Amino acid sequence: MGQETDEILDQKVEELQLEALEACQKLIAEDKNVVQAHRDTGKRLMEEAIAQKRERARRIAEAADKGKGKGRIINPESDISSGEYDSDEADAFGDIDVDKMPAKSKQWMWWLKTEKGKTWKQRNIVLSARHRENLMTIHKAQLSLGDTYYRLKDSEKETKYYAHAENTRIILLGGENLQPAREINS
Repeated sequence: MGQETDEILDQKVEELQLEALEACQKLIAEDKNVVQAHRDTGKRLMEEAIAQKRERARRIAEAADKGKGKGRIINPESDISSGEYDSDEADAFGDIDVDKMPAKSKQWMWWLKTEKGKTWKQRNIVLSARHRENLMTIHKAQLSLGDTYYRLKDSEKETKYYAHAENTRIILLGGENLQPAREINS
């Protein structure tokens, strides 16, 4: 009678674990939508900031041209003198996919120092942490399901959930980059 009770209990545990796994997978799906919306917002904000910076550089250049006879000096620390707006680089910058721009590039670095950039980066860090926590919960549920199927002697499902847990573990350890904006946090 004790073995039969344990089997019924394990089946109930299996049902609860499957529900928990399904709920975590829904959270991950929702997170992906939130992260994508956040990335789109970041891209839009950065493009706006780049446009404003280029406009400011254009106005500085016009002012410098008008003031040639008066000996106007441009601050060497200004954006226009940094070389960022040289014609070749400005044209090439327009073709860069902002999503794939490396975190250490000067285009990202100056933008992340603005108020909007700082706010965006903080939210990005929070979203990445939430995504990681959800992945850890899924990993625990997958391992637990593997253990339950071991007790129920269902080796096919046991192997399946242990394999899923291993894949999730690899993702958590950085073997696969499923965190969309991770490169920005570097």
